[in-house]
Amino acid sequence: MNTDGKAIASLVKVAMKSGKVVLGERASLRTLKSSKLVIVSSSLRSDEVKEVDKACKDAEVPLAVFEGSAIELGAAAGRAFPVKVLSIKSAGDADIGKLLSIGAPEAPEQKA
Repeated sequence: MNTDGKAIASLVKVAMKSGKVVLGERASLRTLKSSKLVIVSSSLRSDEVKEVDKACKDAEVPLAVFEGSAIELGAAAGRAFPVKVLSIKSAGDADIGKLLSIGAPEAPEQKA
């Protein structure tokens, strides 16, 4: 799912302050079963994206693509180093549902 980079950055900032976030590809993949959302930066190589995407689908965890670089995702997480992948285990005060609804395709109207 591609979503607005600003919305993801805002969600990450709030989740880092009030929730539980795991940084890094390997750590995120290890904690998938208890994750609510996985976010990957655009700096991830295509083969790495495929690996993370497959793991997320297997674990039924939504995957969001942050349009910025790993440096920008790291900055959003309040870190002075690049972050290619992060996993949100507990959102805290962050509204993951709002982010997921932004990236979800609109449902067609039902006729009565």
